[in-house]
Amino acid sequence: MKLLTYANLRERGWPYSKPHTWRLVRGGKFPAPKKLGFGPNAKNVWAEDEYEAAIKARCSTASSRHERRARTAALLPQPEVPQQADSTGR
Repeated sequence: MKLLTYANLRERGWPYSKPHTWRLVRGGKFPAPKKLGFGPNAKNVWAEDEYEAAIKARCSTASSRHERRARTAALLPQPEVPQQADSTGR
């Protein structure tokens, strides 16, 4: 099992700041890190497989959210677009 620090997450394309990452952890949208070491110098690390699973879950949630939004938009009445008269005045 490979352990990832926050710097490793950033190298893998993690777009969020440390404070936002902690908000996601508190909100249950990202796995909580484990402490590596003791005391004030302990590092926060994530298991690579947990990180990968969380990313896949976020991607599938985002795509399903976009699909729902598209289906809802298709059900809404579309505004009528006034037709412009052609050059003959019709």
